[in-house]
Amino acid sequence: MKIAILTRTSATNFGTVLQAYALQRYVREQGFYVKTVDDVLPRRVYNKTVKHKWSIKGYLANIVDRWKSRNLYKRAIKLDKVSRKFKKKYISYFYPKSLKDINEEFDMVIAGSDQIWAYSAEPKLFSYFLLESIKPDKKKVSYAVSMGESEYPIQYKDKVINLLEQFDYLSVREKGSQEIIAKYTNKSIDIVCDPVLLMDNTDWKQLAGKRKIKKKYIFCYFLGNQDWYWEKLEEYSRKNDSEIYVYQKEETEHSYHSIHICSPNDFLNYIEFAEFVFTDSFHGLCFSLLFKKQFYVLQRFLNDGNNIQNNRLVNLLGLIELKDKFLSQESLLNDQIVDYEVVDKKLNVFKEVSKEYLKKVLK
Repeated sequence: MKIAILTRTSATNFGTVLQAYALQRYVREQGFYVKTVDDVLPRRVYNKTVKHKWSIKGYLANIVDRWKSRNLYKRAIKLDKVSRKFKKKYISYFYPKSLKDINEEFDMVIAGSDQIWAYSAEPKLFSYFLLESIKPDKKKVSYAVSMGESEYPIQYKDKVINLLEQFDYLSVREKGSQEIIAKYTNKSIDIVCDPVLLMDNTDWKQLAGKRKIKKKYIFCYFLGNQDWYWEKLEEYSRKNDSEIYVYQKEETEHSYHSIHICSPNDFLNYIEFAEFVFTDSFHGLCFSLLFKKQFYVLQRFLNDGNNIQNNRLVNLLGLIELKDKFLSQESLLNDQIVDYEVVDKKLNVFKEVSKEYLKKVLK
């Protein structure tokens, strides 16, 4: 059986890249032929800039678009370069010339993981990630997909219902997403772990490589930019004698060591060898757990409106009984030590449930 994975491949976000790598690797280790579908052609199709059929004009337009985007920001260019280097080395891609190629090449299609079903994150591709272009006679599966909002725009309700009906198996990454998807289908929806948790930390340590920062340090990985982050960090650092290294999606001025360029391997390295981790990222949390770090998770989003992105963090922390590690601006720093003997027992149960789901799906 040939298996295709549909996920975001153009992104340079470390979590997006590493979850794609982890899911493909796990499926391959079960003995299957598996490829991750490159999303460049689908993006152009769904943006209505080229027809479904491959053409020289479309191919050249894609090269020009990529060249322009890489010249917008020097940092973005460098981050894209190190990200592509990792993808080229560790992820096997399928490059369709038309969307029909996916149906002709593969027997099963897995949608997942990450926020591919969040309409606000991918408004042009959300129906593609709901496998709209995949024929009904193909086996359709979702693995650990995630929602970013509490519902789809009303005009897409019927479309979502119809597309979900064609899935053979459905799974999501957290309870909040399960409750949302349940509004659109009566099918069973499993909750499974993010693909990065399927791999043992020895595998991730191998990718992380040798220690880069020799001195004792605190690592901060922030996707958001909240002033109070620095207040919490300053409060913690006054009690702990460590250098502070910060990687931010959007660079800001601060008094700490700024990590300008970071590859997926570097990201793993900085977490593995840190004395303590501050993060507002779901995958920042996942790798803190995998590398058995002491940490705080900072609340990036407000709990209002249609945004449910805090849900995945709270759910995972609740599963391992560490909700006190999730800090809002009003929260006080606590001295709770993460007991990894307890954490690992709970995580291992969750991992086994997730592996059983994949075993059932891949039968």
